[in-house]
Amino acid sequence: MIGLEAHYSANDIEARILAAIRAAGLDPGQRLSPVELAALDHFHTGGFRASLVLKDLAKIRADDRVLDIGAGLAGPARMLAASPGCRVECIDLSPDYFVAALLPNRLTGLEDRIGVHVGSALAIPFPDYSFDVVWMQNVGMNIADKRKLYEEIHRVLKPGGRFAFQGDGRR
Repeated sequence: MIGLEAHYSANDIEARILAAIRAAGLDPGQRLSPVELAALDHFHTGGFRASLVLKDLAKIRADDRVLDIGAGLAGPARMLAASPGCRVECIDLSPDYFVAALLPNRLTGLEDRIGVHVGSALAIPFPDYSFDVVWMQNVGMNIADKRKLYEEIHRVLKPGGRFAFQGDGRR
């Protein structure tokens, strides 16, 4: 494993997530809400609040199909799956984050509304015109081939679809 995959890998990630949930005073044996997990699973500038703002700006609706590129632990995906209740597909380069996203999806009871896939933003593993919204938070900064990234986003967006993104201010 090299590059970004290695940078975003983590050993024993499920155990670490469970420990963080317990340290936050939550019981992983009870149904948890995305709001309760928000401090633990929104790893981007502005955290949960920034995700809420982006959701409102993108005018995401329950009938939207959303692709979350670079989803990490899938915190924003759980937020969107819970409210407004849309279907979200997540892709991330890290197999560890893929595994890690499954546990909180189960703990929130949202696993039927969220698909999690290991994949690259430069070769999005979905057909053309698959999504109403492509969502990306603080991911573009890690991708050198911006042209290919935006070509892929354009390819999977339905005509009239929306690209909701948050950058980190770097070029």
